[in-house]
Amino acid sequence: MVKAYLRYEPAAAFGVIASVDSSIAYDSSGKHLLAPALEKVGVWHVRQGVCTKTLTPSPFSRGPSLAVTSIASSQSSLFASGYADGSIRIWDCDKGTCETTLNGHKGAVTALRYNKLGSLLASGSKDNDVILWDVVGEAGLFRLRGHRDHVLI
Repeated sequence: MVKAYLRYEPAAAFGVIASVDSSIAYDSSGKHLLAPALEKVGVWHVRQGVCTKTLTPSPFSRGPSLAVTSIASSQSSLFASGYADGSIRIWDCDKGTCETTLNGHKGAVTALRYNKLGSLLASGSKDNDVILWDVVGEAGLFRLRGHRDHVLI
């Protein structure tokens, strides 16, 4: 890995390229591994051992890009990544684009889970709330409060 301005960038060799605060996940096909690397998400082809895509948040998104803190894959080509600023981005793995950004948490997103159909997303955060999102309608349905500490998987 090459160190540039205190940021690590993927090198030519297949290695451990992942954020400390987040875990990795397989996509729906099981052929690719989604590995958060600071504010980016690397899509690694498992058999070939190469990073096929690097998904980066748009420079026009609000505020500075913070590290990915959680990631979850749905049954479709979509996956969600939660960030340290409380935002959630829904990505299309096939297209390599950010489909939408969901804002609702005040703390870092620490847990993400899709339902079996991929139409609902549950997110937990360091703000002690759980939000149930309608992915299709791009809106929050319910905010569940009452946790005394941040929500973990």
